[in-house]
Amino acid sequence: MNLEVIDARELSGELVSTWQEIQQAAPELRHPMVSTGFTLSVARHRSDVRVGVLRSGRGVVGFFPYQQERGGVGQPVGFRLNDYHAAILAPDVDIDVAWMLRSCGLSSWRFDHLITSQRCFAAGHFLLEDSPYIDLSRGLDAYVASIADRARWKSSMRNQERMARDAGPVRFEFHTTDDTAFRALLEWKTAQIRRHGKRCVFEWPWVIDTLETLWAKRDPDCSGVLSALYAGDRLAAVHFGIRSREVLHWWITTYNQELKAHSPGALLLVRVIEEAARLGIRRIDLGKGAEPYKEKLQSGTTPLASGAVCSTAWRHLFRKTSHVLQERVRSSALAGPAKSVAYWLESRVNRRA
Repeated sequence: MNLEVIDARELSGELVSTWQEIQQAAPELRHPMVSTGFTLSVARHRSDVRVGVLRSGRGVVGFFPYQQERGGVGQPVGFRLNDYHAAILAPDVDIDVAWMLRSCGLSSWRFDHLITSQRCFAAGHFLLEDSPYIDLSRGLDAYVASIADRARWKSSMRNQERMARDAGPVRFEFHTTDDTAFRALLEWKTAQIRRHGKRCVFEWPWVIDTLETLWAKRDPDCSGVLSALYAGDRLAAVHFGIRSREVLHWWITTYNQELKAHSPGALLLVRVIEEAARLGIRRIDLGKGAEPYKEKLQSGTTPLASGAVCSTAWRHLFRKTSHVLQERVRSSALAGPAKSVAYWLESRVNRRA
């Protein structure tokens, strides 16, 4: 086995085809965030996106996409945006992760949404969390019949009738090219994030640029989907997702606060689910988090790992100890000041990317 590191923008058509073939051979890799389209969209706006190309005697057998920070620290492509990480490995390929990192010039690779089925990374799992999903593989009727809270589905329909009566006819677009809807998404979501005192990734220019690139893509393995719900002439709710042939990732969503009483965000999700089923999408990933609406609408959950893998044993011990200490700080009175410092440092790095 050998590994060659290339700038992601140097991926040839042949390498892209091989990557896609490996994806299609493994169901867990058919997610848009591990596609060439996602990697190339981020690489268009960041200069630090690399791909380790793995070769054996039979040719290319895998790809390891990553961003390289200072000091040889790696992270998933589009980190803070990327909700689903994996190496793209042929089904029968097993790798020595420490060797792979050294071959890439990395001291470590940190992650927070790594699939757990790739056991070569298991030693780096520090925390496992569930990511809910909606199973549409048997069609919409079978999905609705299977969920625990079918009453929520019916109540969404009643909310639609009330919103139409109070605010005007309800109109839904699964994918819109309306720039006004896109700008409203960024404005409303930024305000929502700031209300909760969280990190706002929309302050980083590369994030907006990447979303716009994805929005314009019509690649069957990776396309941005901007879904909008209107009440009369008013935008009621908007969602930006990313889809492959089989998977839609529920990603960035927000709604018009003036119409909050009508639960427009919940209604938008119901309409997206209906249209996704009609289009043949088999799965909607809702992303990590235990929000009540996810628990009520989910078909099941996928475990995703946070942690880090390292090029040497002592680095791994250091990373794991650091993780334990960080978790203790998060649960202490120091959590607020520590987050402020971390956000400030990360913002400096991402503005320069």
